[in-house]
Amino acid sequence: MRVVSRMSGLSADTIRAWERRYNAIVPERSSGNTRRFTASDVRRLVLLREATEQGHAISWVAQLPDDQLEALVEGGTTALPSTETDVREGTYEAFRESYLNAIVRFDSGRAWNLLQRAATFLSPRDFVFEVAVPLVKEVGKRWAHAKLGVAQEHLVSAQLSSLVNKMVANGPPRHPVGKVLLTTPSGHVHTLGLLVGALLVDAHDYEGVYLGPDLPDEEIIWSMGVSRAELLMMSVAKDMTEEEAARRAAMIDIIARQAEVWIGCPEGHGLVKAAPQARYFHDYESLDVALVSFKQTAQAKRDRRR
Repeated sequence: MRVVSRMSGLSADTIRAWERRYNAIVPERSSGNTRRFTASDVRRLVLLREATEQGHAISWVAQLPDDQLEALVEGGTTALPSTETDVREGTYEAFRESYLNAIVRFDSGRAWNLLQRAATFLSPRDFVFEVAVPLVKEVGKRWAHAKLGVAQEHLVSAQLSSLVNKMVANGPPRHPVGKVLLTTPSGHVHTLGLLVGALLVDAHDYEGVYLGPDLPDEEIIWSMGVSRAELLMMSVAKDMTEEEAARRAAMIDIIARQAEVWIGCPEGHGLVKAAPQARYFHDYESLDVALVSFKQTAQAKRDRRR
């Protein structure tokens, strides 16, 4: 993998992600289940990299045969100037600054192309922690100091939400380790945090079923029962009255008898006391660690059943 990564100009994480999510290449496997790449595999990876550098979506070009892919690359044009910060080299701070400079100028086309490029070259986990989360924090800081307007903050949120929606909609991994339902309860419509959580779910090889926001309690209960998902992940950004928190707690209690319930919310949220059956997260780093542990536990249960 190290050799192929060096020859293709792609990180090992990107190669694995393109193989797993898009069947971009299907390398042979040794008796020990190690990937064995051919010269044709490497050539195809180079072509895929060049196509995505020209602005084409990996979800589309991964379906093209080699001859069509080569023709596309040879006749293509570059979507961004060649001097643009190369996100694959790890210069994340400079990349984020380029994006925010475009936002300041309301250059939405350039900002969108930059985000798409990041999503193409980075693994979902790197996109979350190196692009999405730092951007959200920086935008909030600049807005608080009047360095960004409300309209610019809305533009960032709209672009991130749109892009993450596209990434989540690409479908589950070929061999998911479990199923996770993601939603917000009735009356809660802020989904950016939930979508970022969905990317992390995908990065850990779960089948994330994104149900969208504002789902009534009875629908959440019904969906968990029918899907037999092992985990319900919800996001609640705004405060709740005591009455609403009590209703949510009753719903959570029903689901928690059969599955885990994880909730992302601000620290000190009223639901934490009302529904202690759930597990609460206030940052993405803690969620990332918890997903690793949950995956190991789920795998151990499957092994015991065998």
